[in-house]
Amino acid sequence: ADEVVAESGGVLAVLDEKDEDGLLKLSPYGEACHRFNQFVQTNADVGSPVVPLALVIDRLHGMYPGFEGKKIFDRFPYEAGDEMIWNVVDLLIPEGWEVQGKREKGYMVNAPFGDCFDVLVQTVGSDVLGRYPIALLSGQLTLSAEEIEKLENYVREGGTLLVNTAYLSGFPQWKGFTGEHTFGDGRVIVYGDDYEVTALREILTRLWDEWMPVQFSQAVEYGFNKKGNRVWMTLINNNGVEKDFRTPTEIDPSKAIDLTVNFRIPAPSRLTNLLDNTTATVVDGTFVTRIEPGQVQIWTWEL
Repeated sequence: ADEVVAESGGVLAVLDEKDEDGLLKLSPYGEACHRFNQFVQTNADVGSPVVPLALVIDRLHGMYPGFEGKKIFDRFPYEAGDEMIWNVVDLLIPEGWEVQGKREKGYMVNAPFGDCFDVLVQTVGSDVLGRYPIALLSGQLTLSAEEIEKLENYVREGGTLLVNTAYLSGFPQWKGFTGEHTFGDGRVIVYGDDYEVTALREILTRLWDEWMPVQFSQAVEYGFNKKGNRVWMTLINNNGVEKDFRTPTEIDPSKAIDLTVNFRIPAPSRLTNLLDNTTATVVDGTFVTRIEPGQVQIWTWEL
């Protein structure tokens, strides 16, 4: 992204009061935005996000978080495929759909699979879909012949496609399949029952073991960037932080986490935290870091 602005950020970032130069003074929120901008400018070249999973949903999904109950386009009742999308997102971002009345909880959560997935619609081009090693179909999908061929080619060329039994009518060559099957240079993983996602946690956990460079001892918000031999790992502890609209932030210190990070790839001997220039030593492929409620850590190393 070239620019990040929170809703009403342009208003919230400034006060009515002016400084000696006649410029509006920054609010505390504006000061935080300023610090964030300075950090981004100082660390502008951070490669590309590591995002192994494409969640592919129907192009007419109309998903809405459900402030007044679950409705498509805030008008129509959910069908089975819509419930499936809701449940998949709730698996990836637990309790992230519903945020009203939760004192800011739900906007950012400690999640089992991190910030390591993108949401695409079924019309996504093959060139884009092919960038993701894993694709998961979800929603009230009606696939055209061209879309079916695109997905089959995606698997033939090495992709891993997760297919619910509800979609097998469009893939006759996979009908009757359960579990994992090789197809061309890729594989298909078929699971069910129709529109049910209970089996996905175990499937995604196994795939994450293949694609993620590290393993975490507990849930935390995380993401990776990579450029050449350089890796950046962002960690955020969203537990223990609450806030109403017009009251100060409340922090529960007991929600700090001691996170053990186990490297699956060749481990570096030392990591550096970009935010405070501290370092951490990796011992036998493992390091431990304490993350306070609301704290962000950005660790970097070379492979």
